[in-house]
Amino acid sequence: MLVKKKINNNFALCVDSNSQELIAYGLGIGFGKIPYELTDLSKIERTFYNVDSQMYFLVGNISDDIFKISSRIVDLANAYLNESLSQNLVFSLADHIQFAIERKKEGFL
Repeated sequence: MLVKKKINNNFALCVDSNSQELIAYGLGIGFGKIPYELTDLSKIERTFYNVDSQMYFLVGNISDDIFKISSRIVDLANAYLNESLSQNLVFSLADHIQFAIERKKEGFL
């Protein structure tokens, strides 16, 4: 898999073996000189296809824990609804949860 652009240390814009763009998530995959060929695919925890480029900027402000929780919520919703919800939902949900936590810490909620 070709890592072609770093989004942050754990997210990168990549191209798979079928020449499709995707966002890959995995600890440290954004490190290294870009572009590079990621040969150890076990480093990738999750991939996201067809993600709107406007969602890229959200990733930098979202903690890994919040991102993992959001991914799990969307996985459960997909299974429960027997639907395939948009991959963008994980990013926007994580952003909303992160914002709510920040507001709570600041005493607004």
